[in-house]
Parts: sequence; structure tokens; C-alpha cells
Amino acid sequence: MFDKKTLLVAALSFATVFGFQLLFRDWFEGNKGNVAQVHTAGSSYRIPSAQDLSLPAEKTITFAEVVTSADAQTIVVDTNRYQATFTTVGGTLDLLAYPDHCDVDGKPLQAVQHASSPQQASFIVALGQDTPLNYQYDGQKTLENGDVTVAFSARMNDWSIQKTFVLHRDSYVIDLLLGFHAKNSHAASIRPRVFIAPPQLQGLSRDVVSGVVYDVEKSVLRQVTDTQRSVDAWVVPQMIGMENSYFAHVLIADKDGFAQRGYFTGTESSWVSAIVEGPALTESASFSLSYYVGPKSLVALNAVDQRLEALLNFGWLSWFAKLIMRLLAWFYEYVSNYGLAIILLTILLKLVLLPFSMKSARYMEMQQRLQPRVAALRKKYANDTQAFNLELVRLYQEHNVSPVTFLLGCLLMVPQWPLFFAMYRVLSNVVDLYQAPFFGWITDLSAKDPYYVLPAMVVILTFLQPFGVGAQTDSRAKLMGYIMPLILSAIFVNMPAGLLLFVMTNFLVTLVEQKLRKIFV
Repeated sequence: MFDKKTLLVAALSFATVFGFQLLFRDWFEGNKGNVAQVHTAGSSYRIPSAQDLSLPAEKTITFAEVVTSADAQTIVVDTNRYQATFTTVGGTLDLLAYPDHCDVDGKPLQAVQHASSPQQASFIVALGQDTPLNYQYDGQKTLENGDVTVAFSARMNDWSIQKTFVLHRDSYVIDLLLGFHAKNSHAASIRPRVFIAPPQLQGLSRDVVSGVVYDVEKSVLRQVTDTQRSVDAWVVPQMIGMENSYFAHVLIADKDGFAQRGYFTGTESSWVSAIVEGPALTESASFSLSYYVGPKSLVALNAVDQRLEALLNFGWLSWFAKLIMRLLAWFYEYVSNYGLAIILLTILLKLVLLPFSMKSARYMEMQQRLQPRVAALRKKYANDTQAFNLELVRLYQEHNVSPVTFLLGCLLMVPQWPLFFAMYRVLSNVVDLYQAPFFGWITDLSAKDPYYVLPAMVVILTFLQPFGVGAQTDSRAKLMGYIMPLILSAIFVNMPAGLLLFVMTNFLVTLVEQKLRKIFV
């Protein structure tokens, strides 16, 4: 199985990695020490408990009245990017559909669904005490630049509240203009909060909703952990919101300094919202907030705010994954089918990696040619390791090769693995591939093959590869040739169809490359 040197190297590698992580754990996880008394804008701090002198976070809403959807008025507004439906229940966004992103039936995807309760509504404004729920629709207006405004108003005790949504014609940005007007100088203090509901897609069972916040120290928009979401808050957050695999709702601008704190509803329920808390008001005030409410598309995100590009977090291969996204979009412009775009992109990438694969194949073929003679020497000198090593060196010298040559054959295959992982991340998280059809039974490239045809074809092609079972002479190599396809079948069976299309095309191009090499080399 493994000699002592191999086991020693493995043990030392594990110990090194473990020690490195232990020593630099604080650097990776961030400083989790005591909370400083002075907080800078965008920094996070531990929310004090109710017993502390500091103000606790208010994550729930107490409504002053009960209003049903049957009593509500709905207002529909179309822009070049989406169709928005508003309701007088809370003066909130009720539905948001994207005609440019459709499901398999050609219906626009809806990232904002009708809320099952008012607290789960998008852009609900809560007060420190009783919150009004019955809003009056004050009309809509089309501005000179094509943007549309939708206005609502409500009254509560000594205050009147005005909410005006500004829908940008050619952008996934919605501005929320808030006006709080005190009836008299003795109006009770209020502390308004705006709840940002997460994007949700119906039928997406594997979706994961996460909170995001802008990290000022690292200058990046990042996800928050479940623990942070439950107990942390951010002072004067520059950006805060929610995301799922394909869409995001994020505060991107706060012109008048409304956001004093930002935090999230806890983990006690399945529903999570981002909350932006404003200042305590004792007199009239107005604020302007801007939100990105759109797909996690590279072009769309950069068109609004380059900081939003961090929402496309593909790990350490982000730069490469984003390059693949751009190439995929480029191919799609010409073929109008993402399945064909994936095939063409795979062929292009195989051509780029052709020098590595050609050299790797040549080294592997050399190893295969020598394998029977190496096996014969191993059998002949089974009880004399020193003699076997001497004869093995002579054999390598006779054919002008070395053990390093065979190692290079393996190392030259390494550049293909980052490509595989990058393609996996892209095909699993790009909104344009969500429910994008290829042909026939493949109606969603982001989901698994419903009939497992592609996984079966990948396994068959694995057997036919240049170094599959048929090319092996050593019994152990043959055994691995049978085991590997079985392992791959277990891995690929639930992979997205788009990724399997990439793997299958990769294997087919490799077979063509082998045939051409035999003819011309």
C-alpha cells in the first residue's frame, strides 16, 4: 500500500497545515476579542442585551391595525428591467418579476413573492411603537428621464409618514424616499426601521439565503455567518442586505445618513430579513435610500456599483470564474443557447490547455510502454530491492527517461482541475443558467439530469479515455480503471446538467485529440 516515506510526508503535511491554521486562526476568522467602546462606521459590534444601558436591537414589529390583502389596493409598474407590484398593505413591494430572466415555461422569474405576513414584506417601515399598516396610495408619476415614482402615506399618533419609491427605467435600482412629519412640537420620539426581505425563487429547493454587509476594513461586501446574524450589528453600514444564489437585495446608498445601525432577524425562524435602523426623531425629517434589487449578473452588478461584484464570490478562483462568465456570455450572444455556449467554451479552453495535455499524454504513454518491463523487473527481483532499483535506473537510462518525467505527466494535468472547479461554481451560481434549456429532456442546465443520461454518458466516456481500463496492462492500474468511473458516477449523478455537459465535451475532445495524435505524431 504505502511506504514509510509516503506516510511520513502525509503526516508532516497534515501537521503543517493544522499548525498554520492554529497559529493564524485569528487572521482568518477576524478579531473576536472584547468590543471596543468607540465604533467606526461600518464596523461590527456585539448587540447589548436588554439589561445593558445600550439600546437593544428591535427585530420584531408591533402593528397598530390589521389589514388583509382583500382590503388592499395593488399598483403595477413596468420598467425596462422588471415589473413591480406594490400594495397599500404597509406601502410595500409585493411582487417583483424579471422579464429578461424566465423559467422553463417562459414566465418571468419572481425574486420577490407575496409576503405571508406583513413583517416579511419588502420595504416595510417599522416604528419604535405601534406601526401603521394601512397606507393610502397617493399616485404615481413618470419623470422626464423615464423613471417612475409610486407614493404612499400613512398616519400614526403624532406623525405622518410618506413613502415614495423611485423605479429607475434602465437599472435594477429602487430608491426609497422617506418623509416623517411631526404634527406638533410635542410629538413622541420615534425610531424608524426599514426591513429588507430576502430574494426567493419558487421551486428552488437547494437555495441558500444569506445576509451580506460591507466590511470597511477589508473594503469588500461579504456574507455574514449565522452567529453574526443572530447577535451582531453594524454601525452606520454602507451596504447591507440579503442574497440567494441568483438575486440580491442590498442597500447601496444612504444620502441623508438614515442608517444608524444595521442587523438581521435572528435564526429562531426560517425567515431572515436585513434591518436598517434610523435615528431617533422628535421633529420632521426626510431621507433617501437606494437599493439594488436584481440578478447577480456581472454586467448588471458593475453597472450599478462595482462593490456589488463581490456578491459573485467563487472563492479563490473568483477571477478565473468571472472570466469564464464573460466568455460564456460572449458565446451565448452568437448561439442563443447556453448548452451550445458551454460546449464551445469547453472546446476553446481545451485548445488553450492543449500544450499541457499533449505533453502529459506523451509522458503517460512512455510510462505505459515501460510498464510491462517494470512489472517483469519487480517480479524478478521481488526479494532484492537494491537490485530492482539498479535495473530500474538502467531501464530508464536506456529509454532516456527518469521518474521525474512520469511525475511531470501528472503535474501537467493540474491546470485542468482549477478549470473544473471554476466551471462548477459558475454553472451553479449564474442566474442566466437557472432553468435555461439545452434541448430535449434537458430543460434546466442548473439542475441535475432528470433521467441520468448525461451521468451515464460521462461514465462510459471515462472507460474510453486514453488512460482508461483498455489502455492499462498492470493489474492494479486496471483495477483503478474500473473503480474510478464508479467513483465519478457517484460524484456526477446529482451534478448540474451544464457541468456534465462540460465534462462530457472535455472527454470527447480528449478522444479526438488522441486520434489526431496517433495520426500526425
